[in-house]
Order: sequence, then structure tokens, then C-alpha cells
Amino acid sequence: MRLLILIFIIPLMISQGLGQNYYDGVSMSHKLNEQNGLFNAILVYHMPDSVNLHEIYLKQQDDRAWQKIDCDKRSRNRNIGTVVNGQKYEWYLSGKYANGETFKSQTAIFAVPEIIPSFENLPDVKAYYVELARNKKLKVDSLVHKKILVSFDTYGFETKYTEGSILNEFKEVISNFYFENRLGRNYHIIDLEDIDYKWEDGKVYELLVKNQLQDYYGLSFRLISYENSITLDINALPLNVECEFPQANRVKYRGSVENGEPPYNIIWKVSKDLEGKDLLYKPMEMTVNHADSIPSVDVQKPLGYYVTLYARDVCGIEEFQIIQATCSDKEDSEATLNIELWTKPNTSNNKSSSGK
Repeated sequence: MRLLILIFIIPLMISQGLGQNYYDGVSMSHKLNEQNGLFNAILVYHMPDSVNLHEIYLKQQDDRAWQKIDCDKRSRNRNIGTVVNGQKYEWYLSGKYANGETFKSQTAIFAVPEIIPSFENLPDVKAYYVELARNKKLKVDSLVHKKILVSFDTYGFETKYTEGSILNEFKEVISNFYFENRLGRNYHIIDLEDIDYKWEDGKVYELLVKNQLQDYYGLSFRLISYENSITLDINALPLNVECEFPQANRVKYRGSVENGEPPYNIIWKVSKDLEGKDLLYKPMEMTVNHADSIPSVDVQKPLGYYVTLYARDVCGIEEFQIIQATCSDKEDSEATLNIELWTKPNTSNNKSSSGK
């Protein structure tokens, strides 16, 4: 059993397609629903009338042990709860024929996608998750937001409750918690701001979670303020600005990133719209190990477009900056490149700059 600890992100629901396989009269398929960065899996199956279904067996492809899941003999699907992003799962059906002989289906496989940052829905919060192994020493993670989501990958929901504690830097208990697990929702949100305690930036805290098997999981974390998270900046270098001849415009954009933990995943986008859907170029994506090593982009398009710089550090903290480049000229004066900074779609902080 694995524990995922996830920093709270904006709600997003994606329904994956239904894959289906047929084995000797047995149909086996699956459906994945994504919400808040986690995938929930539903196994769908149909057995011949001559077979009495007893259990479903499930495991991650790299695991040796199978997890037995009891199922309702009248049902044709089973919600197995949260599955791990980027992993492949195997499962098969077990039952008995009317004459008492054992039945076992072929093994079906399904893959859980990785969550890849998208500019289709620009986030209002920073987000990342950490997968923890039991009793394994891990590094300290930095939290920008004070909501922690604890999710159990329990398949059959054998774990009926979740309990644990939050400790301060002196290993003293700040707060204890106890949650009853519910079918179809095997996660719980811990909001640190609901706990009567004076949280301090920079101090190291520890979250300990224990299940019914007395297995312990832990996350060491420190709180950081928004000012200490990633800071991005886009600088424009006009090479040629012609309002009357828009096709002749050429501007080079340089990006910089401060704070955060390298390496950084960097994406440049140039689009006609603020949301970044109507692209002028294919997005340029790269990984850089140093904050000052972001490659520049050379744009030769009519002005009026938007340039977006996105960065994600190794801890999963994300940030983006959007600027709009326009052209203006007056009689007897040179054309001017105007740069307006946008903080997020449909809003502006009214900060702008201009240059030849």
C-alpha cells in the first residue's frame, strides 16, 4: 500500500476512455476519472451466466502480491478507488462454475496516465504531490499552501479509517486527527489553518499517518511564504518594430527565474489569445539546471500576440507569467513596442513598459 500526500490544487475533472477486452465470453474493461490530480479507477466486467463471480484480483504490474477485492455478484462494475499516476495495473476475475469447478479469467492490463501541466487551465495555486514509501527517510518538502490531501491506494477499501499526528520541530504533537474512510472517496484534506497553532515559515514539521496494520507514513515539510516561491520575469528586446508593416516585426524574449529548487521544467508559448489556445508557434519545452540558463525565443509575427513563460521546479511548485506585445506610433515619431504584463487570464495588474 502506498500513501500519496498532495498539496491542494484546483478541481479538474477528466474522464478517460473506456478500454475493453474479451476473453472466452468474459468482457473486461476499465474507466479512469481524474479529479484534483488523482485518478479513480472503475473496473467493468461481464461474466457468462454459468459462472458465479467471487473476487477480483488486482496488483500494480511490478508488484508480486495480488490484492483480493470482494465484489457484489449482482454488480457489473467495481470502484477500486485511487490508483497511482504513471503506473500499470493488472487484474483478473475469479469464480466458480455451477458444478463447483474453479473459474479464472485472463489477465487484463490498464495504464494510469501521468498528469502533465497544461496551459488550457492555468492554475491559480501551486501544486505538487509526493509519493512516499513506508519507513523511508525522505527530504524536506516546501509547502506554499497550507492544505494537505492524504490519499490511500487501498483498492478494496480494507482500511476503514485513517489516523495520525502532526509534530513540530521538537517532535511534540501539535494535533491528532482521525478520519473514517468512505467508499468512493479514499482521501482526506488536512487544512493547517483549521488547527489552533502558530505556524512559522521556515520551521520543519512532520506529518505522521498510521493505518490499521500499524504501518507508518511520514512527510517532513516546511512552510514558505508566497514571496519565497518561484519568481519569473520576461524581458523584451525589440529587433525591428514596424506598425505599418506588421510582418516585419521581430522581437526577442528572454526569461529569468528566481527561487525554487532546480532543475526547472520551462515552457515558452506564443499565442494570439490570452488563454494560450490559438498558438503561433509550437510550444518550446525544456529542462534547465540553472536559473540563468533559459533559452530565449525569437518571435517574427505581427504584434498583438501573447507570450507565456511557465516554470515548474523539482518540488513541483509552479509559476507562469504572461505578457502582451503591441505596437503604437504617432505622427513624426518612431514606432513603439508596448509590453503589458498579465497576472492571469482576464485580469491585469496594469503594469506596462515600452521600448523602441
